[in-house]
Amino acid sequence: MMFPHTLTVYPSELVTDPDGNPVRRPVADGMPVLGFVQPVTASEDTTDGQASQARYLVMLDPSAPRLDAYSRLEWTGRTFETLGEALWLAAPDESVS
Repeated sequence: MMFPHTLTVYPSELVTDPDGNPVRRPVADGMPVLGFVQPVTASEDTTDGQASQARYLVMLDPSAPRLDAYSRLEWTGRTFETLGEALWLAAPDESVS
């Protein structure tokens, strides 16, 4: 598959907060990863007419780090959050991507 887009990926890391509790957060420095981004759904809050929400399908190069619910992506100057764990699929040659 061709990956025409370059995204900045911020995988999660486990750190300790000031109270000594373990918490997950995106790493401070992202890494460029090739991928494919496609809009899936969009909705608008017609009550105020100001808010809109869109969901995107993102396919990343198999060499990309694993993402989870605490990871972050940047693409075209916009920041995206992940919804839950990333889905990893096996390619026809049985490699995992």
